[in-house]
Amino acid sequence: MAVVSGYPKEVFRGVAASEDKSQRRYIRNFEVLFDGWVGTVGSYEGTYAAKNAVGVGTGVSIPVRGAAYPQDPLSVVVDKNATPIDDSPHFFLVTVNYESSAVGAQPPQNDDPLLRPPEYSTGSERIQVPLFRADYLGTETRLANGTVNTVLLPAPLLNQIVGASCGLLFDPLPEQDAVILTIVVTRNEVDSLGALMNKKAIYENTTNLNAFNVTFGTGSDPIFANTFTVAAGYAKMGDISSARQFENDIYFLRTQYQVFLDPRGFLSKILDQHVYERDNITKELSRCKDAESDNAIAPMPLNGVGQQLLASIPPLPNDPVQVFRIYRPSQGSVDWAPLGLF
Repeated sequence: MAVVSGYPKEVFRGVAASEDKSQRRYIRNFEVLFDGWVGTVGSYEGTYAAKNAVGVGTGVSIPVRGAAYPQDPLSVVVDKNATPIDDSPHFFLVTVNYESSAVGAQPPQNDDPLLRPPEYSTGSERIQVPLFRADYLGTETRLANGTVNTVLLPAPLLNQIVGASCGLLFDPLPEQDAVILTIVVTRNEVDSLGALMNKKAIYENTTNLNAFNVTFGTGSDPIFANTFTVAAGYAKMGDISSARQFENDIYFLRTQYQVFLDPRGFLSKILDQHVYERDNITKELSRCKDAESDNAIAPMPLNGVGQQLLASIPPLPNDPVQVFRIYRPSQGSVDWAPLGLF
């Protein structure tokens, strides 16, 4: 399907009536002929193609939104519509409306919403997470007279299991505040439900396979531009949602990408521990032993492959940990580069 040579062809140009005497209005009519059917009669595909037809041979192109009227530069295109001629699916009459105001025409807007740059916004979410490990600094005791007696260690014990002084885990586990940063990227995309569903299936609930840079502000002036790097595995793709919109004779999807950033990363590292150990040959379970060789009533450290780590009662900072991803395992880490968000 293509425009026939010699088309579009202008067939009328004149002044349009206006109730507002401070405005000037004009109309131009064009005939557009295609060498084949463009969708069905009156379909969006046909009218869109006609309203944006580019001249072939001696033909003239349909003016874009914001283009000036030939005899009045302060009057610009404000609207276009196309109707089939004699119910033809390949022959159209395009009407172009121009308008000005007493203070002059507004600057032409970007005619194609798909060419506009993406928009970025930031925020944060505060959540509560279980506290499994922390740096142990010492003890603090509140005395009967109200004073506080603090005894700090010469050097902190790093990455210790958080538990009571009896050696058991707190019940319930203490929690701490955690802040997750969010970036919302909003941009206009081609009107394709299939492409949107494909993106949701591939990228939602995944982490970034590769590091990427995020820049806010004006790139031309480094004083007002802020760039930071997000390491691999430290960002997670949330919801990808779209709303169909129509502007400047174009249907498009207004799509939002929700990205979570966590300075701890999206891997949850939990000590490999349980009250039972497993024989890797017989696959039988048996009760772990505590420091007094009695049956353990609290989880004991395991060696990463199912057996109790006897040399580590209580647990040490370098004990094996089981690493879990908090997103669906079938999703995993994905290369976000094809999305072109950052």
